[in-house]
Amino acid sequence: MKKWFKVILLIVVVMIISIIAIYFIFLRPKPLPISAEDRAAIVIMPLPASLKVKNGEFHLTPAFGVSVRGPKDELVSKALARFKARVSMITGISYSDESGEGLRVEYSQPALAVQPVNVDESYEISITSSGIELKSVSGYGVMRALESLLQL
Repeated sequence: MKKWFKVILLIVVVMIISIIAIYFIFLRPKPLPISAEDRAAIVIMPLPASLKVKNGEFHLTPAFGVSVRGPKDELVSKALARFKARVSMITGISYSDESGEGLRVEYSQPALAVQPVNVDESYEISITSSGIELKSVSGYGVMRALESLLQL
């Protein structure tokens, strides 16, 4: 009985080592096309598929507001409320609940209660001195972008 156990254990260990070797030799993902300078300038997780760091900055003020162009979506609305609350907690500035300028969110597909497997979560964030623009195809992309924005 002990001999069979040792043989099975040896087979499992060899299989695990083989799978790891195959991964690192053949299936290893390629590094993202982000320059070393941009990588050093920003700490964000997960690392974006592409990144362009430019000069300039956007300053948050009490007049900071959010304008949304897209379908009515309860999940996105809750995510935006959490975003404003967390920004308020980080900065110590109370932001009004009124919509306003500062963050412009644009998306075309609402987030469903249960996320489909093949949903597009991609997003684009553009930060200029006049405001922050967030574009996504889906509400899921908006939620991911808000989390990335909080890390900046």
